Amino acid sequence: MKFATMFTGFGGADVGLMAAGMTPLWGVEYDAAIADVYRQNIGDHVVVADVRMVDYSALPAVDWLHASPSCVRASVANVDATESTEDIEAAQAVVRALQAHKPQVFTLENVWAYRNFAAFRLILDTIGNMGYFYDFEHVNSADFGVPQTRRRLILRATRGLLPPMPQPVPWVGWYEAIADLLPTLPESKLAPWQLARLPEDVRESLLMDGTEMRENGITRIAAEPSFTIKATHWKGFPKSILVDGKLGSESTNMTTRDGEAPCFTVTTSHNQRDVRAVLVSKNADKYGDGIRESSEPAQTIGANEHGSKGILPHRIVAMTPKCLARFQSFPDWYQLPEKRSLAAKGIGNAVPPLLMQRIAEGLLG
Repeated sequence: MKFATMFTGFGGADVGLMAAGMTPLWGVEYDAAIADVYRQNIGDHVVVADVRMVDYSALPAVDWLHASPSCVRASVANVDATESTEDIEAAQAVVRALQAHKPQVFTLENVWAYRNFAAFRLILDTIGNMGYFYDFEHVNSADFGVPQTRRRLILRATRGLLPPMPQPVPWVGWYEAIADLLPTLPESKLAPWQLARLPEDVRESLLMDGTEMRENGITRIAAEPSFTIKATHWKGFPKSILVDGKLGSESTNMTTRDGEAPCFTVTTSHNQRDVRAVLVSKNADKYGDGIRESSEPAQTIGANEHGSKGILPHRIVAMTPKCLARFQSFPDWYQLPEKRSLAAKGIGNAVPPLLMQRIAEGLLG
C-alpha cells in the first residue's frame, strides 16, 4: 500500500506507516530545514511547499493519506487563541487532496481541542459526503507502547468496514526507554526554585538528612542539593525521577514522573535542558569503590560519614534530543540534526511513529 502525508515534518507518521509495511510516495512540508531532515532519513519525495499552494492532482495517486494540521491555535498552551483563516485554508487543502486521490484510508492527528474547529468539521463533512466510514477518539500514545503520555485526537476513515482501535498495551516507563543512554548524558542541575518546588518525597530523597556537611571547606545544608557524585557509570539506580522544568513555574510544583511511568508530553520548546533525569540510589552505603565501573575516582558519601544520615548519591542529567526522540518512539536509525532547537521542534511536532504503526496495523489487519 502506498501513502502520502501532509504537514509532514520529520516524518513521524511516515516512519510508523513504513514500519507497518507501507511505501511513501510524497509528503508536503513548508519548512525547508525540517524537510531536509526528512529527506536525509526517508527520501527525496518530500515537497517543500505550503499545503495551501499544492496541486494535489499532479502528485502520484496513493492508497492512504495522512494529515497533521498545525495545532498551535488549538493547543491548551495557547489558551487565548482562536481559529484563524489559515486553519480553514489548511483544511481546504486537505479536502482537495482527498478529492484528488480518493484514498482507501485517511487518518488525521491533532490536539483534542481541534475537534471544535470549523476546519475539522469541514473535513468530517467531506469524508462523510465521500462515503467514508469514520470515527475519531482521544487516545493516549502510552496505550500504544509509546513511552510518553501524549494525548491526541486521532481520526480514522476507510472506504470499507472500520475496525475498532487496537487494544491498549502495557505502558513503557521513561527509564526503560533511555536506560542505555543514561551513562552518556551530560551532567545537569536544578535551579534553587525548582528544587524548592519538587514534591516533598522527591526532595527528601535528594537532600541531606542532617544539618550540615563539609567537604573541601564547602558547607551544604538540608535546603541545598547534595554534593556532586563524580562517577557516572553505576550498575543501576533503583530510584529515578524525570523532572520537567518547562512545565513548572516559580509558583507551582514541578512536574515529575517516576521511572516506571511514561514521559510527559514532549513539546517543541524542550531545547534548553529543561527536562532532567534525577537518578537516586536507595542504598548509599552499597555504592563503594568495588561497585563502580567508571575509572574516575568518586568522592562517595557514605551513610555514616560526618555524623549525618540518609545521604543518597545521585546524578542529575539533561535530556538530549536523542532522549526526546526515544520518548517519541523514533527508531535509533533516525538521524537528528545537530542544531538542538531544530531537533526539538521536529520531535515535538511529530506523530509518534509507534502510535502510527499500531493504528495502521489495526486498520490493515
